[in-house]
Amino acid sequence: MADGSIFAFEKGLGRNSCSLEIGGEIKDNGYLPDETMSYCIGFIDVNGTSGPNKEVRCSVGDNSLSKNDCIVKNKDVTDIFPVRIHNGSVAPATAAVRYIMNTEK
Repeated sequence: MADGSIFAFEKGLGRNSCSLEIGGEIKDNGYLPDETMSYCIGFIDVNGTSGPNKEVRCSVGDNSLSKNDCIVKNKDVTDIFPVRIHNGSVAPATAAVRYIMNTEK
């Protein structure tokens, strides 16, 4: 992207439908995509090829989307954010990304 960030996605994106019913939830299989969304995963690297090139993780709590106890402390914010693509939208693929999207401005 123009600011140097990278948006990458599964090479099979579009092979299967990346759609979700209105109000539907993305099933959580830990970090891996579930069967219906298996080709709908990607990541955003906010600083491109510059380091640290590490996925953001929870400082406290569980990184599973099915849990709501994840907290990411400022010192633990890194540069890679796993996402899932569906219906022309980008949604968090982990609880850490969800936490950051809901708390950072």
